[in-house]
Amino acid sequence: MAMEKMVRGEFMTIALFDPPEGIDTFKFLREVEAFSDYVDAILIPDSTNEYIHMSPIIPCMLLSQFNVEPIMEIAYGSRSEKAVYSDVLAALTAGVRSIVFVAKNADEVYVEKNILEVIREVRKMVDELEFEDPDYDIDLKIGLSINPLTEERVDFREAKEAGVDFIVALETYDPALIFDIIHRAREAGLYSIMKVGVFTSFNQAKFAHKFIPELFVPEELLEKLWDAEDEVQAGVEFAQEHIKMLVELGADGVCLMPIKEPQVYKILHNTLNLSVQNTQ
Repeated sequence: MAMEKMVRGEFMTIALFDPPEGIDTFKFLREVEAFSDYVDAILIPDSTNEYIHMSPIIPCMLLSQFNVEPIMEIAYGSRSEKAVYSDVLAALTAGVRSIVFVAKNADEVYVEKNILEVIREVRKMVDELEFEDPDYDIDLKIGLSINPLTEERVDFREAKEAGVDFIVALETYDPALIFDIIHRAREAGLYSIMKVGVFTSFNQAKFAHKFIPELFVPEELLEKLWDAEDEVQAGVEFAQEHIKMLVELGADGVCLMPIKEPQVYKILHNTLNLSVQNTQ
């Protein structure tokens, strides 16, 4: 299992899949099945954009039933503190054992507590759960999502003390920023997972560059995609080089952003395996 890899300090590969926009889960499960052989777990994000999506709880429950390890995201700031606790209880009931918290944005409504305070309360709540079987226990792994480009130097040691087990960092292509996050995470005893954007067309990358400010797309990649005869190949090659750099800098795992072509996951899976083996 993916979280067992984390405990052992082994490299982990995650794929991000958006929850369905409607109530039909068949397409979602079919897509996940095509990719599941190449990743250790599936991350289901929360409130991914302005479109209405299904709550990540149901997709996570379905993944758990099909023996695919789910990681659920909770966006604190888009719901109240009590709603966060309710979501955690529902997720645990659905079989989720890994949750990533996304800190609130400054302009969001619910600002009752700092994200680390909320995580501390969640950890306390889970530790105090009672079951009829005294030997039954829930080992919840908690992640904290950060944006290296806007992060106000989160104290990773404080995060560890609050109950955080791993860091998920949005993609950045700055080696100094990457190394800083990995180094600080390791010093605090946290596992570091770096997100990797895989853009397979110029239009896709340009849209992300223009309309998703937190999703940094380097000019170098835009130029490569614009000039490429085969945009998919150019995007994959750029992602391969980025993955190699992440492994060399000491990342503990990667989270691959949504990709529509199953063969791309296979190529990146092989790249990861070779890169990890070369560092051992």
